[in-house]
Amino acid sequence: MFTLSLHRATLLSLAAIAFSGCATAPPSDFKGLNPSKDHYTITATALDEHTIKATTVYRPANGVCSEDTEAFDWRVSRQAAELDREKPTSANEYSFKSPLSIHILGCQLNAAHSHLGLELREGQGGTHRTQDMYFFPKSEMPAREGRHESLRSVNQTRLCSHTFYIPRLGSKVRRFINCFNAEKDAGGYSPAFVFEDLKDKTIHYTFSRVAEDTPSSPRSWLKTPDGYRPCVNREFNSYCQDPPELKQFEMNGQQCDIYPGCTLPEGLD
Repeated sequence: MFTLSLHRATLLSLAAIAFSGCATAPPSDFKGLNPSKDHYTITATALDEHTIKATTVYRPANGVCSEDTEAFDWRVSRQAAELDREKPTSANEYSFKSPLSIHILGCQLNAAHSHLGLELREGQGGTHRTQDMYFFPKSEMPAREGRHESLRSVNQTRLCSHTFYIPRLGSKVRRFINCFNAEKDAGGYSPAFVFEDLKDKTIHYTFSRVAEDTPSSPRSWLKTPDGYRPCVNREFNSYCQDPPELKQFEMNGQQCDIYPGCTLPEGLD
């Protein structure tokens, strides 16, 4: 046994537990982390074609682990524990149960923030976006009281839309999602909650689609009444010419002519 250095204690503050579902009790992956029985729950309603993963980051309860705590294996402090998702009521409903704290060889770490990652299902060709929520000791919350009241609500609504593009050296369409708080006055801040009040609390996120998909570079696509058609890339730019020269692209394993419908309506070419 040796004394835990302040440097390694600081590294401990980065310990994270990753969740991809919900279970009534922690799995064997928590062995050695000693999760608390007290917990909070995050539920979410996802968009069609999307899945959700969740991560909780734990930090030392007193800011840093005491130097006289028992030494620990750094690899254990970074262990990712994936939980099975409870049987949902629908394909778009998700639930995640997160322990309020974990204990690593004499050091208590409390939940500091959780992340929800929204991403397109496998094969859809897209990137993910993360929504964050933060947990602060009651003594630190007054400094945040001036922010919009929606940032303290357990019911969070995000309005989302997709942007699509074709990489210059590729042919597969890619999409990424943009989400913003339904309460415009909330600005770009993330919701924050009092840690001492988290026990048995449920925080719910609703993701809603509010607009049609749009190209990241509108001048590279020809907009038609039925959707968007990509123009052929030129040596120095990919903008549509007059008249436009159009090309096919790959989407969901198919060769397509138009986004998002893939196949042109009868009579068009």
